[in-house]
Amino acid sequence: MGSGFKTEVGLLHKQAELWEDWAGNAQKALDKMSSGVGKGYKLGWKAEEEGASDAYDEWSEAMEQALKDAKWSFTYLASALRSTADEYDASDATSAEDSRRLDKLINEGHAPEPKPVDSPPHIMPTRPIKPGEI
Repeated sequence: MGSGFKTEVGLLHKQAELWEDWAGNAQKALDKMSSGVGKGYKLGWKAEEEGASDAYDEWSEAMEQALKDAKWSFTYLASALRSTADEYDASDATSAEDSRRLDKLINEGHAPEPKPVDSPPHIMPTRPIKPGEI
């Protein structure tokens, strides 16, 4: 395996760990605040009379949802990074195996004949494109 490729996979795993740690931090914050969510009435009758308890309830419910969303997103990103790293690992291993097989064929004098490559189709327009033609 190439050392540069291996290093990139390692960085993906490190990033996944960071996102997973942040998901854990979001969960800790959720745990700490969950007992007070929606309990603005506990601020007292004066806070309730002035509307502060309702404002607190709205704020605490919004914060709880934001932390749940953050935890989900952070967990998703960690999983995506790990999955990508695993795919790179598998691709690198497959490439290394294919290279070993090809080297063996070449060393034994059984290398496949190269196939002629057709020129790629012309992808640029040969004339200006007018609005509405696409």
